[in-house]
Amino acid sequence: MKKRAWKKLISFSLVIALVVLVGCQALGSLDLSKSIVDAMLANSQMSKQSLTLDLITDDSKTSKSDEESAVLKLFSHLKLNLDQVKQESLEKISVRGSLEVLNRTIPFEAFVSPTLLVLKLEGAKKPLVLDLAGKAIDSADLLSLGIEKDIIEQFTSKITKDVNLHKAALNFLVNGLPNPEGITLDNVTETVYGESLSLNHVQAKIDGSQIIPLVKKFVLNLLQDDKGLREFVSQFYDVVQPVLIAVFDDMDKKEAEAKAKAEADAIADSEATSSDNPDLEDPEANYEDPEANYEDSLGYDSFLSPILKGLESVLKDRAMGIELIHTEVKQLLVLAMVGLQTVDEIKDPLVKDVFSDKSYVKADLYIDNSGKLRKTKTELNFTPPAEENEGIESVKLTMESEHWNINEPVIADVIDTTDSFTMDSITKPAEMLAILDKDSALYLLLKDDLQITKKSIVLNMSYSEYEPYSMLPYIDNNVTMVPARFISEQLDADVTFDPATQQVTVNDAASGNKIILTLQSKKAIWNGDTFNLEGAVRNRDGTTYVPLKFIAKALGAEVKWEDVTKTITITRD
Repeated sequence: MKKRAWKKLISFSLVIALVVLVGCQALGSLDLSKSIVDAMLANSQMSKQSLTLDLITDDSKTSKSDEESAVLKLFSHLKLNLDQVKQESLEKISVRGSLEVLNRTIPFEAFVSPTLLVLKLEGAKKPLVLDLAGKAIDSADLLSLGIEKDIIEQFTSKITKDVNLHKAALNFLVNGLPNPEGITLDNVTETVYGESLSLNHVQAKIDGSQIIPLVKKFVLNLLQDDKGLREFVSQFYDVVQPVLIAVFDDMDKKEAEAKAKAEADAIADSEATSSDNPDLEDPEANYEDPEANYEDSLGYDSFLSPILKGLESVLKDRAMGIELIHTEVKQLLVLAMVGLQTVDEIKDPLVKDVFSDKSYVKADLYIDNSGKLRKTKTELNFTPPAEENEGIESVKLTMESEHWNINEPVIADVIDTTDSFTMDSITKPAEMLAILDKDSALYLLLKDDLQITKKSIVLNMSYSEYEPYSMLPYIDNNVTMVPARFISEQLDADVTFDPATQQVTVNDAASGNKIILTLQSKKAIWNGDTFNLEGAVRNRDGTTYVPLKFIAKALGAEVKWEDVTKTITITRD
């Protein structure tokens, strides 16, 4: 359990370090907090960005499998270049860039709007389109509660677009960031998008040993900023209030319906009992009190119902609702502080190694005289504990960016989707390869380097000539027969059966091959050509069997017999 525990701490330590790296206390006349918040809320801008991941490994110390080694090789150097980012608004952005991986460069273009994500990959025959409508949040649960669709859409729109909410949240969080030791400010001349500018240069660096103290200070600042917290909670409450009201109204409606049904059922049962027993002296003797039963039909008991009613009353009242949420957030911050103190007190060598001075985060921010963030460079370096690194000496992540035309008119580049593929229609690796040119860098990366279509199937042979309903291969007149659908689908091919013609059709996206098999026939059609089979295609107990050698060859697979284990291995690259 401890062997890979350090991996679970990487994200926590580096992300937290990045958050607290550049504190937001004022540096001289520079309002760093405002610059960061304004940069995050910029409505429009143009930029160029890059993200580089480097893994420094020592092969002599690794005990990884071939697959794990391949993954390490993949991430040994990976770079994402966003050469041109056009942000027309917070909802409409276009990107032109490239991905560098395994000595291959894959250019791409992308366009994002509130309803669509369009990706144009070099080597793809058409653009790929993902419908984003309704994907911003999973609305199925809200709809199941009876909340109207327009309420859900209003909630989604406010969460994603409400600038006041975003600003309140960012101000609360960013204002709480403490300044690390050694933060510096000087004036430099830097080039941004080919323009030489005089900029305020903020530089900061922290190592792993400083993370916990800085985060504790950050949480303490949040606890002390009651005004900022109340502003954020107020904005948040106003966004979620319509959904809360809809949820509670739906609960009230269901409760009333359940109570009415319970009363009607009780009366009906009483009348039925009286009718069946005309000599019964007291017709109401079998009448069941609906108050005792209707809570069960709602899924909660009489103890919980008043609590929910009380919560409903509190949350429907704005002042009380805000106070309740404010109190809960405060309690969560207190728990966070206790947790951080606990981590700080842990004597585990592994924890101390993770939060050691061997790992660090360094940032350079360049801000112009109007307070706009124009250029950044952030470097994160994590060194795993020596006894737990599994051959990974260090992990380095470098992010750089330049920004211009901030809050000025910008037009995003729309990608034409008239002739395109939908991403939802691509469910198998072979289907992805089918839309790519075979000479393209992306195709070669996926097919040769990552081997996304590589398949291996191991089948146990039947102990007799044929075992009913087992779907095991068997020998028929010295011909090995295998289940056609199982083999084909395991190799990501699609299979259909036409009862009228008694034909099985196999479409293989990976190779583009089409195979037609006819029951009781020794002939098969492969891409329009007729081939003789070693044995007839047979249906046994609802399963279609076909000669192994033919179906494997038609699907581009190789067959190997393991005499010791009596198994058949079918592989395809």
